[in-house]
Order: sequence, then structure tokens, then C-alpha cells
Amino acid sequence: MTSGWPMLVEQAVELAVSQGSEDAALTELERALAGPVGAADLVDAVGLTVDEPISVAFAHVVEFAAVGASLADLTAAAELSGHPDPEATVAALSALGVFDVEGSGAHTVDPLLLRSWAHRRPAGRGEGR
Repeated sequence: MTSGWPMLVEQAVELAVSQGSEDAALTELERALAGPVGAADLVDAVGLTVDEPISVAFAHVVEFAAVGASLADLTAAAELSGHPDPEATVAALSALGVFDVEGSGAHTVDPLLLRSWAHRRPAGRGEGR
């Protein structure tokens, strides 16, 4: 569960109150996340655009984790990004909640975050920055 979920839950509650319907709120939230602004807001909320080296490393890691990867593979991908501390990078990404970990230990990127990543804002230029 990505660290962007608290923002989404808050938005869902606000929409449910304002629209008087949970179903309508979830439909509206889904519509917003399907658009580039909502998707970019999610990527910002996760924290992937705050730090350019983390953003660059995630761009490399996502290629491996899109289909499931071990920690060793993720660390190798982070190293390919040029980040000076690939193990710390993978740990930071894990702390941001970007991975779903399967019982086998394979790491995949949260599906909603994976879809949203294409709409990210440049690192350091997220909304409100």
C-alpha cells in the first residue's frame, strides 16, 4: 500500500460527505486518478518527486519491479541509476510504500502508482513547490 493512500482516503471521505454517497465519491476519485493531474498528485503524495536522485532511481527500479523483482535485483537497478547508495535507495523506496511484497519475496510496484508514474511532475517541482 503506497504512502499516497492516506491522501486518497482523505479525499474519498471529503467527497462522500460533499456528495452524500460513497459510490459517487469513489467514482469521482477514480476519474480524478485517471487524469494526469490526479495521477501526478498521487506521485507527489508518495514522495517520489521531492528528491531527484530518488526519482531517477525509481525510474530504473520500476522497470524491474513492474513484473516482480528480488531485493538484489532492485538494488542492482538502483545502482544502474547512478545513486551513490543503492541499498539505502531501495530502503527509502520501501519506506515510501512503493512496493507490494508477495509471499515469495518478489517486490512489485503498487499498481495505482505504476499507472500514475507516467504522469509525474519533474523532481523538485511537485504541486505547491
